[in-house]
This record gives sequence, structure tokens and C-alpha cells, in this order.
Amino acid sequence: MRPSASAAIDGLETDQCRISSGRSIDDESYSKGLAQGIRDFVSRTNDVSADDLTAWHSEFERLAEAEQYFFSTNRYIFKASKSAGAPT
Repeated sequence: MRPSASAAIDGLETDQCRISSGRSIDDESYSKGLAQGIRDFVSRTNDVSADDLTAWHSEFERLAEAEQYFFSTNRYIFKASKSAGAPT
């Protein structure tokens, strides 16, 4: 749900809301780094086999090539402003 540009919270007004989702797997993408972190963390728990982790992580490249990659790592970036008369 996207907030309206006029939604006020404690004297702040939301000027802009950007949704950043994980639709790419290049070296600069947030989702690639997060997936590597998840893989590395889970590998230390010994709850999932190394082969399964490798298969899970390497599947991303194949999906990206087929333009079917999506990794749910949504981040919401808000730009807000406070009017001069708003309470502090």
C-alpha cells in the first residue's frame, strides 16, 4: 500500500515514497548481496545441505537470464518534510 503524498504523521508530510524491489541480480544489486548473506548464514547453522544452498543460490542467475528473477527484498524509501509550525 502506497501512502498518499499528503499523509501526515506527527507533523511530517510524506513528499515521496519509492519502492525498491529485487528484480536484478547484478553485482551492485541489493538482492544479490542479501541472498549471499542468507546463504552464508544458513550454511553456518548446518540445517540445510551445502548442495541445496548452492542449488538455491545458483538458480538466481538462471532465472535472471530468463527474465523471471524476483527476490522479495522490498525496501521503502520515504522523503518527508516538516512544516515550520509543526510540533517538535
